[in-house]
Amino acid sequence: FGQSWSRVETDVYNTEVNRLAFHVVDEDSFTVYVACEYVSDGTTSSYGVKKIGFRFSDESAHFENDMIGESGGVITNFGANDVAINEFGDVIAAGTNSAGEPRVYGLQADSLSWISFSTAGFPDQGQATALSWGFDAYSNVVPYVAVNNTLFALDTTFSNWEPMYDYPVGSNINVLYWDDLLVGTGTGLYAQYLSPTGIKDLEKAPGSFELYANYPNPFNPETILRFRLGVNSKITLSVYDVTGRKIADLVKGVRQAGTHSVTFNAARLASGIYFYRMKARPVNGGRAFVQTRRMLLLK
Repeated sequence: FGQSWSRVETDVYNTEVNRLAFHVVDEDSFTVYVACEYVSDGTTSSYGVKKIGFRFSDESAHFENDMIGESGGVITNFGANDVAINEFGDVIAAGTNSAGEPRVYGLQADSLSWISFSTAGFPDQGQATALSWGFDAYSNVVPYVAVNNTLFALDTTFSNWEPMYDYPVGSNINVLYWDDLLVGTGTGLYAQYLSPTGIKDLEKAPGSFELYANYPNPFNPETILRFRLGVNSKITLSVYDVTGRKIADLVKGVRQAGTHSVTFNAARLASGIYFYRMKARPVNGGRAFVQTRRMLLLK
């Protein structure tokens, strides 16, 4: 733990690891999600996403082999090619079943059961080879998945995957990295900027979220931060300095749908650039929203 490697006993048959994703639980522990290819000798098999929990204080590790589905049974017919975690702790995994059909599963933070995402919009046959958490036109956190040579995004209804971009046939997309989007393929890297059509910045859809620009900006010593919640949500609105150190939580808890405002007083802070970030999750279990803006304190 920090100086040497420790082996975690799993007793799992011939595991083929495709990707790892790490989630920091607290200062003493973290969790690793392991995406594993489907392998079988006809009698014994290995598949899906494995979970390993580590704790520093007693140098212990806990291994979970099975993906438990909504019905309480084990998800078996799934080879995971990629796995990713967002900052809320939500996990998604993409891969293929034994029939060669793309599949995506999700595990919400603090849940024990994986849910199966709709496959509507995907081709009937294909490898779901890579995924990433990203943002839609309204800055909602959504998953992006590569199937064959096409990039898909989950729509706002959670029921359909919309094709966003087609790469050259045979590209073998093997990695997605969001910022805006970096696509790694067998033939090279693509820097992809996704600009949705038919969206007007000043006409937000009903039920959408937004973190507005602070006013005044620059400011001294007070400024007003405004935000809009499309539905009742659990929200955190925090301020950070340029090093990423949290300065304050201005809002924390459940707030009703609508537009809200809060005053930030920086009388005790030095001049400079600061960031404010809103993280909101609908209380009805909908998708999370994250947005960050910059403000300037001039004294």
